[in-house]
Amino acid sequence: MDSISRGPLHQSFVQLIGGLVTFRAYDKLGHFRGEFMKSVEKGVNSTFCYVLCNRWMSLRLDFACVVFSGTVAALAVGFKGNIDNGLLSYTLQVITDLVALFSTSLRMLTEMENYMTSSQRIYEYTKLKDEGDLIKDKDKDL
Repeated sequence: MDSISRGPLHQSFVQLIGGLVTFRAYDKLGHFRGEFMKSVEKGVNSTFCYVLCNRWMSLRLDFACVVFSGTVAALAVGFKGNIDNGLLSYTLQVITDLVALFSTSLRMLTEMENYMTSSQRIYEYTKLKDEGDLIKDKDKDL
């Protein structure tokens, strides 16, 4: 087998294409439908876990950003008489922009990593051997 790990939906589809005649001949389409639904459930479960982990991590990182921003705001209030007010307000403005950009850039980084995995799979597909012609000369003799 090739070096690409296939998902359950792709594997079920390959089995259907490869064994369609056999499924019809032995009247096993109901069995295949049940197996396909199990594959769909596995795919949905993995997607749900991915989204759940992504949201949990984003919630924790947003909480860390809120704590950091709150600390900077408390320090700005504490140093109100010692440091120029314009510099303190500029610092608070930069922190709020930084928090928004941090959250967005981290989400974009995880999406890019996910897409790079997909592009790696596509690249591996391009290196597979050709299957050959659909109709061969020997088929005419049959």
